[in-house]
Amino acid sequence: KKIAPAVAKKAPGKFIFHLVGKKLPPDLERLCVGNIKAEGFIESLAEFLNQMDIALVPSLLGAGMQQKIFEPLARGIPTVTSPRGLAGYPFRDKEHLLLAKTKDEFAEQIIRLQDVNLRRKLSANALTLCQQIFSRDKLDAIVQQGLNSL
Repeated sequence: KKIAPAVAKKAPGKFIFHLVGKKLPPDLERLCVGNIKAEGFIESLAEFLNQMDIALVPSLLGAGMQQKIFEPLARGIPTVTSPRGLAGYPFRDKEHLLLAKTKDEFAEQIIRLQDVNLRRKLSANALTLCQQIFSRDKLDAIVQQGLNSL
């Protein structure tokens, strides 16, 4: 409701927002005009995400790291999200992703991502960190440690 109009005001015609999800509230659906598109439930999320340049995930509720935050990071999609959604994972602002808390901060961070070099840097760094944290060897070691402690 707030971020897309703020971006459109500061950078008219530069961004298209795609809202993804099965149950879009009616008050949000009414706002989906022009550069804001309601995509609904996406059958092939991988294909859809492969077409995205930037992921915006204003994660404001819930516990732990949200899948919707991890998915674009693991695919190397430059991501703007809320700090609370990282749940202690070592992703750092301006190194792996961009963090924001307010409407204006989100708008500023999205606009910063017009810089192709910044997008490339965030993408490469996020991919590298995701591979370190979630590699098969790392996950196997965690499972083995759990089994050993039984």
